[in-house]
Amino acid sequence: PHNTSSHITFDISRSKMASPGRSSKDAKPEEDFGENVIEEVRSSLRDLSKPIRGAKLRAALRRAFQGVEKGHRTLTTIWGQPLSLFSKSAEMAASVAGVPRASIDAVRQAADLVDAAAGLSDLTDAYEAQVAIAYREDRGLRADHLASHLSACEELAGKLQAHVASLQAARADFERVQKAKAAAAKAKAQARVKANDEVEPPATSGGGGSSSSSAAAPAGAAAAA
Repeated sequence: PHNTSSHITFDISRSKMASPGRSSKDAKPEEDFGENVIEEVRSSLRDLSKPIRGAKLRAALRRAFQGVEKGHRTLTTIWGQPLSLFSKSAEMAASVAGVPRASIDAVRQAADLVDAAAGLSDLTDAYEAQVAIAYREDRGLRADHLASHLSACEELAGKLQAHVASLQAARADFERVQKAKAAAAKAKAQARVKANDEVEPPATSGGGGSSSSSAAAPAGAAAAA
């Protein structure tokens, strides 16, 4: 039941006054509730004596996830491609190539963080849908679950941001090893070409070879005589 102490109830009076007969959402779902909306909603979730507006709750969910989205985009931009592509085989290849273990671990951690971000994205969508349904059908919603989700978003956003420097350093190590590998391959190819040039005998004309042979024969005959 929605009137238990662990559930929130929705303030629908303002919506009904602004838009009679409309119960599926607030009158202004895109209303800007300000930068402190998360803290205000968190306070309301702790004190359930007053109802909360559905639009404000959804705004808090979206704002909390914005930090996660920003961190996700930042790490992906640094790495240059989706971190989900960094597989176990990619880790092994990097290790064989000589990338420092700490840098490989940093990329793996970044991949795990963006995977967690994808999970929170799905949860945020699910909570927004639940808020809309609970509001429309006048149901209660677990306040502790919503509060935990807001905290989880803020915590992950902080971890994503804190990992920026580590991933930048790792990317630099990966690029350094790749450049060294490319330079070594180029040097090896050049050495192979040079070696082939040195062992190949110079081209000579047929007439010159015949003259040399006929000149040597009389000398040997004279010596024998």
